[in-house]
Amino acid sequence: MNEWIRFCNRDVGCLLRVASVWQYAEAIGAFHLKPGVEACKGVVARLTNVAAWGLSLSPEEIADIKSRADRCESNTLYTVEDFAKQQGIIAAVQPAVVPESAGSGSGAGGGLTLPITGYAAPVTDPVRGSLFGLTAPVDWVSPQVPTGSLRLWDVGVSWKEIETSKGVYDWSKLSATVARASALGAGVLYVLGNTPAWANGGKGDSAPPASLDDAADFLKAVCTKYGGAIGSYEVWNEGNISRYWSGTQEQLADLTDKAHGAIKGCSPSASVVAASTGVRASGTFANQYTQYLTALKAKGWPVDAFSVHSYPLPNGTPKDRLDLVAQFKTMLAVNGAPADRGVLDTELNYGLASSSEGRVPLSDATTAAYISQSFIQSVQYGIDSTYWYLWSGSDYDLLGGQLNPGTPAAKQGWSTTYSWLVGSRMQRCGTAGPAGEVQVCQLTGADGRNYSLLWSTGAAAKVDASGLGPTLCRLDGSCAALTTPTSVDVTESPIRIGG
Repeated sequence: MNEWIRFCNRDVGCLLRVASVWQYAEAIGAFHLKPGVEACKGVVARLTNVAAWGLSLSPEEIADIKSRADRCESNTLYTVEDFAKQQGIIAAVQPAVVPESAGSGSGAGGGLTLPITGYAAPVTDPVRGSLFGLTAPVDWVSPQVPTGSLRLWDVGVSWKEIETSKGVYDWSKLSATVARASALGAGVLYVLGNTPAWANGGKGDSAPPASLDDAADFLKAVCTKYGGAIGSYEVWNEGNISRYWSGTQEQLADLTDKAHGAIKGCSPSASVVAASTGVRASGTFANQYTQYLTALKAKGWPVDAFSVHSYPLPNGTPKDRLDLVAQFKTMLAVNGAPADRGVLDTELNYGLASSSEGRVPLSDATTAAYISQSFIQSVQYGIDSTYWYLWSGSDYDLLGGQLNPGTPAAKQGWSTTYSWLVGSRMQRCGTAGPAGEVQVCQLTGADGRNYSLLWSTGAAAKVDASGLGPTLCRLDGSCAALTTPTSVDVTESPIRIGG
């Protein structure tokens, strides 16, 4: 690792690539993992994140991580500690991250033994409906799933589509969208983006406005017209990608600061969210987003929350998404971002095509499973809101996971997970199986009753569910009493066991 520190010259982006993205390092020749050591993947990302945020680890998780690290050719524990030391990372409290534990073996009820016994006290606040965010164009049929927030991007209400010339506004579609959100009982996250041609000399949607005052005036007009009906504003979409923002990151920070002043001056309680960043394009994330955070820091962090787009690569799963979330949180910590600010995942789907790979279509059942896993993991990893992209009128060929009137499993899976999580408080999570493929998270429901959610990130497995509760419920909404012995089949589709 010392050689890499010298090679990177302590550059944050370079070192983050080495430390937090180790699972890709074999392809670029940075490290050579022993053949078949799948357990090494994500170890460095996890530990760097833990070191950065000053998180606590249970004894069981420490033992599990050490056992995984010992099976790698390099000493990952040293790597992470050295990385944190070289970067001067200061431990900070990270809210709403749930402790984990790991276990293996067979239980008396048959199947794998879970690493937890009974239930524990909850450690998170109750889950709010705003966890379940959605992008949903008003031109299509109204969403048929419960949602706590609508994100307004790619829905026909960007800056250029509303302010057609200086001071001339077409509010029709935004008003219809805000009305739909109200009918759904959902909040609104408005995204500032797409510079009008009149504001930048026709240089294109991604170019900054010639005057930041024009952007500020627009936001003041939106805020004045809609007031509290729009409770949050995100200052640009994927500002680390030139397709959406072709200015410098310092200019983006200037715009963020200007927007913050305009919005807070109109509505002090409104939330200002930093420009979102894509993560899977690791080069632009490590370099561009670092520059953006550095510039925000110099301005005193004029944001209430940070935003990530955690799309994994086309073949990625919710497990892969968590590696990207860990990298994002690590990047925030390395750059000294305040740990008391919110964290949003404002775009998520699976199977999304990349620049080098085509999209990977998912079945309706797998989409349902991935939606459910993602929201559960968002609670575990302290993501305040996760926005699924998107609710459509019919199948949308850009995306792998479809959510529309013709996807009964995905709709039901979403609704069932919403009913499970909202109002609940999470206690702890754990893994079981030779590769930790069985996941379990335990919660206390709004009614005070305890329950467990189980799923598999790999092959289906039998799990000993003794002591978890008398009833098993599935994503399709069905429930049945458990029989004895309490060995249950666990697949990619989460199940609920409890009272």
